[in-house]
Amino acid sequence: MMLRASSDATGSATDIHDVIADEVDDPVTSALTGLVDAAFGNGDLPSARQRVLEVLGPEALVTACSVIGNFEKMNRMADGTGLGLNDEQMEGLADIRSELGFDAFIVD
Repeated sequence: MMLRASSDATGSATDIHDVIADEVDDPVTSALTGLVDAAFGNGDLPSARQRVLEVLGPEALVTACSVIGNFEKMNRMADGTGLGLNDEQMEGLADIRSELGFDAFIVD
């Protein structure tokens, strides 16, 4: 699974519903999604780490945990400084914001 900008740049398909789906047929996606969910309090973290270890191996587990930690750090830094998205970013996310109902949370 790629971020939207990465998939656009490489011509790969992306579907936001893959990120929010409860059931995924791909064991790699399922293991990584389970790890992310557990890291944010929606699952058993030790079990999720073990699953990633079994499906992808130790290097991928360390990488996945590092990515999760980095995203969390960056979000906290942005939130703490009051940093928001610029107009171009908001426009680029319009379809996803609308589809997921996020526009209801936008404060001008």
